[in-house]
This record gives sequence, C-alpha cells and structure tokens, in this order.
Amino acid sequence: MSHLFNLSEAEGGKSEKSNRYYVSVGEFSNRELLNSERGDEIKIALEKWAEDDQSYKTWSRIFVEKILMKFKWYYTNKDEEGSPDLRKGWAFYEHLTLKRRYENTLKQAPPGESGKKTELYNFFTLPESAMKDWGSGILLYFSMTRVYAIALFIAGLFSLRNMIYFDSDDYDGGDYSPGGLLGLTLRGSAVCNTTEWVICEQNYCDLNKMDSSQITYATETGGGGLTFVERLSCPHNDQDENAIWKAGLWSLCVGIIMIIITFTFNVYQSIQQTVIDEDVVTASDYSVRVLNPPKDAYDPDKWRDFFSNYEAGKGVTLVTVLLNNAELLKALKIRRYFRNELQKRLPNVNLERVDLSDPVVTENIKQKAQALREKRRSCFKVIFNYTVRPILRLLNKYLDLEVLQKKIEEKTAEIEELQKKDYEVSSVIITFESEQGQRTALNVLQASVLDIRKQNTADKHVFRHTTQDGEEIDVLLDVVQPTEPSTLRYLDFDNTFFKSSIQFMITLIITCGLIALSAYLVALTRRGSGPFAAGVLTTALNILIPIVVKLLVLIERHAREDDRQRSMYIKVTLFRWVNTAIATKFITPFNSTLGAEKDDLLVAINGILWSEFWLVPLLSVSDIMGNLSKHFFAPRAKVEFQMFLCFTGTNYNLADKYTDITKIVFLCYYYCPLNPSILLLGSLTL
Repeated sequence: MSHLFNLSEAEGGKSEKSNRYYVSVGEFSNRELLNSERGDEIKIALEKWAEDDQSYKTWSRIFVEKILMKFKWYYTNKDEEGSPDLRKGWAFYEHLTLKRRYENTLKQAPPGESGKKTELYNFFTLPESAMKDWGSGILLYFSMTRVYAIALFIAGLFSLRNMIYFDSDDYDGGDYSPGGLLGLTLRGSAVCNTTEWVICEQNYCDLNKMDSSQITYATETGGGGLTFVERLSCPHNDQDENAIWKAGLWSLCVGIIMIIITFTFNVYQSIQQTVIDEDVVTASDYSVRVLNPPKDAYDPDKWRDFFSNYEAGKGVTLVTVLLNNAELLKALKIRRYFRNELQKRLPNVNLERVDLSDPVVTENIKQKAQALREKRRSCFKVIFNYTVRPILRLLNKYLDLEVLQKKIEEKTAEIEELQKKDYEVSSVIITFESEQGQRTALNVLQASVLDIRKQNTADKHVFRHTTQDGEEIDVLLDVVQPTEPSTLRYLDFDNTFFKSSIQFMITLIITCGLIALSAYLVALTRRGSGPFAAGVLTTALNILIPIVVKLLVLIERHAREDDRQRSMYIKVTLFRWVNTAIATKFITPFNSTLGAEKDDLLVAINGILWSEFWLVPLLSVSDIMGNLSKHFFAPRAKVEFQMFLCFTGTNYNLADKYTDITKIVFLCYYYCPLNPSILLLGSLTL
C-alpha cells in the first residue's frame, strides 16, 4: 500500500502551496525506522532483543558475543564510557535488517516487530513457496537456479556416451591423459593430442596466411617445393568412419532436449509469475494510472468524482497527483543527503527536531568543528587529508561541519524558491476500493493509440476538465495499470523517450569498449600465464566490470525502476556472455580449437568454468564488505547511529544474479558438443 507523503513538510520547508506537492512513497528503510514515530519503541525493543535467547541467534552473533567481544583488539570501545553496546548492533541486524517470520509460521513479520515473537528463517527448511513474500523476482530466481541445475545435470547424464567415446583410445589413441583437477573435465572432451604431417595442396599453401594463423608447417629441402602441415589425427581409429558423426548427432539430440527444457521452463515461469501476482495483492492491483492528464488538473476531488462512476456502491480510496517537479525533488534529495552527512558527524543531536539557523545550534557546530581540528591526527589521516580528501570533497564527501551547514542553508533557500513555482501534472494514479473497480475502469476507458493521439472523443468516455482560463475541454484519457509505487523514479519523470534512448546507446557503446578491453587482457594473460590464470582473470572481470556498468547506468534516466533494471541486465548479460564464451572463441585461432596447449580453446574454456565453479561462490559466501562492516567498523563505532549503519546488510541486485545464471547456462550450451563434461560441472556451479 502506498502512502501520501508531503515532501515540503518532511524537509521543513514552508509555503502556502506546500499541500499541493505530494508523491507516493513505499515502506521505510530500517535506518529510517529509527527516526520515524516507531523510533522510540524500537530503541526500547533493542534493549530486549540484545538479551535474545541463544536459540534465536545466528551462530555469528553467538560467536561474537561469547568470544570475540571479550578481546580489546576486536571490540576496541568495550571499556569506554558511553560507547555503543555491540550486542544492540547485532540485535538491530537480526531484527531489522534480516527477514524474520512469526514463530511457528512462515508468515513474514515486518521489520522491528515487537508485539509478537518472531524468529529467523531457516535456510534448509524454508520452502520455495514461502519466498513469494520477498517478491516474485526472488522466488523466480531460486526456481530458475534449481531448474537449470537439474537440466544441466540431466543433459550431462545423456552426454556420458560422448564422454566415454572422447576418452577412449578410438578417439585419441590414448595419447592425452591430463592430470590435476582441471584435467578431470578435459578427459571426456574432444581435446586431441595426436598429430600427423600431411602434404599441403598447392592451392591452399599460402605461407603468409599460415604464419598469421599460427599453423605449423615445414617445407621440403632440396628444391622439391612440397609443403607439409601438421594436423590433428583424431579420431585415431579409422575402422568406424561414422563414429565422429554419431557423436555429433548425439550432441544434437542433447541440444534439442536442452532447448525443449528451456522453452518448457519459460512457459512454466510465465504461468508461475501470473499465479504469484494473483496471490500477492498490492496497490497496483487496485489502481489505474492516467498517462495524459490535463497539465493543470490539480484537483483530486474531480478525479475522484470521475472515476467513482466505475465502481458502484464503493468508490475511490486514494488519488495521487504526480507533478513534473523533478527539479524540486532533486533539491530535496541533495539537502537530505547533506543533513544525513551532518547527522553522522553530530550523532547526539536530532537534526529533525532542531532549526539549523538557530544561533545556539550554529555555535555548537562551530565548537564541534574546532574540537575536530584541534584533535591530534595519525600520520595516515594527515596523508589522507592532503591527498585523497580534496578529491572526495569535489564529490561532496568528507566536508567540514561548517560547509555542510552552509550547503543545507543554501539548499533550503533554493527549495523555498522552487516551491513557489507552478508545476504541470505529469500523471494521476487512482486507487479503488476493490479490484472490480480497476478492471471496469480499464475496460471502459480502453482506447487505441491513434484515438488518444488525435483525441478522437466520439462515442468515448471522456474526462471533462475546466482549464484555469475557464474553458471546458473533453480529454480522452490514456489509462493503464500502474507499476508498484516503489518502482516509480520520481526524479526522472521529466526525461523523454528520445533522451533515454540516447543515454542507453552511449552506455551500450562504452560497454562494448569494455568488452574489447577485457578480451585483450584475457588473451595476454592466457599466452603469458596459462588457462587457469586467464580463467581467474575472466571471473574477476565478470565481477568488477559489471560494477562499472552499474555506475554507467547512473547516467541513464528512467521513469520506472523496471526499465533501469532491464537496461542494466542487458549490458551486464552482454558483457558476461561475450567475455566468458564468445570472446574466448574469437581470440583463439581456428586450428587451436581442439589442441591440448594452454593457448587452445577447450583448455581455456575449462579454466574459465573451473574459476566460476569456486571463485564466484567463495566471494558471495565470504561477503567481504559486509563482514568487514560488521566485524571491523561496528566494534569501533563511537555512537549508536554509526554502529547501526554498519549492520544494514549487503545490497544485492537481481539483474546481476540472473546474469550469473544465464552466463553459466550459455557457456555450457555453447561448448557442450566439444566438451560434454562441462554440463555436469555447470550443474554443480549453479
């Protein structure tokens, strides 16, 4: 359910028009809960949660409280007066950051639930159906992982016939026996280590081309003019001439089976998505959105009266008029950022309840800033202040207290001026009391794109509007079902489709440049350090470059979060698919496809998959930044507010998670005819 939230009042602005600037916002974050009306209640509950029974705690929390908190090197503030209680930090993490359920049920409890007993979900016993409380994307992600892992395993079992053939003496004559862990999945592959010298036909013996293609050749001495080339002699046994064709047909059958499984799963997932949407009732199930309202149709009562006609006996519950006031919202956002930065530096002062222009508050800030300047600094901090900090200040990071206060005052003045402007209506969201009202409105107000553009109002239900000049006009409305309120990006409502397309193309071109750079680095590493090092580099690039891509997507402006996630998914998927599977193929000469050297294709792909098998899960499970925040920064926090920030958890991105799956599946599908064993390894990787 969405809430009406007055941005002007929330930021302390004053204007006679402030009651007109409303937007719809979603739930509070866990850090905002502490500053909400429930803040005092939650702070009291943290005292109780700090004494949780051991059976309700995670093993990490038990280990910290029973052992690590006793050591000064870990909990540096434990003997200091007024220092925050680390047990409260862990209670905050488990009761507000992590998802919890009501005791003995699977029903998800809201963050900070203190009225009833709750407990954490059990990773091993949580049924897949209960994951719908996290959203359909989470449920479908785990469903997709499970199905593709099973599909790859089944395809691997069907491919045992080809693995046995490729590992037999009939194929390579027993000359290829790779050792080590990486060699385990090469034994059943089409890698061939048996070669023979043959005479090169005169029309095909272009020595320059053979040099550029790295083809091994020799010329006859004594002026004979014959040229010999070295080629692979697999299959070794020529008695069954159709053996290699049989292996190819078997791979084709396995590929068809995988395509059928993929298609069937996509159909099943679409049905599953529909079922989830029907089971989980949200605000959008009761709402419609008008995309082309009159620019001065501010009055919510007129919208309510018009749409009440489509739900007999009930009516409209909520009208949200969205304005094209992105400039105001951006100023409010920047001002809030500066306030949060100042709040971190003044944790004992509630900035939501004080006037920063008050001389007493100003004097306190000056005294605090002076005390910080006079405080003795370590050598590291001195170097940081003269090297890194000036750069970060350009990004509005690590600003002095007086500077923060001045910027807040400047933004406050700017906001007051922006509030005096008149903003056009960009769209209107109508929420009915029942789903029937929404469906009736969508059916009755349905119109073609051509009619809406030409405003062909004949025989149509139209919205009669009185302009500010007193003129009455009939408007044929463009009415659709809206997305969830939390997916709307209000700061980007003023962006046009043309601008979004240009921004998308620019970031896509930069992504293609990163792909080319990554392919070049991988090729250098493979030639210099071997396939394993190249595989590790490929995996590292698959982790690091998407972070750069996500930063690039910040350039783009989308009115909906769905569109932003889609753009990110396309670019990250493109990079990972090309970097993992396609680029490796193109930077490898064709004659090095089946070889056994470190520069050859199958050996390189095997190294990449093994790297994905252990490195990516290891980094995910280790959660380096999350654990560093909880176990290093939190025990050293000086005040509770800073400590709680260390327990807000690690952010994840569903688009990133989905590309991890599709990358492995694509790699296995692409190379399984030449190395069937990667199907089994791919199944284990998922």
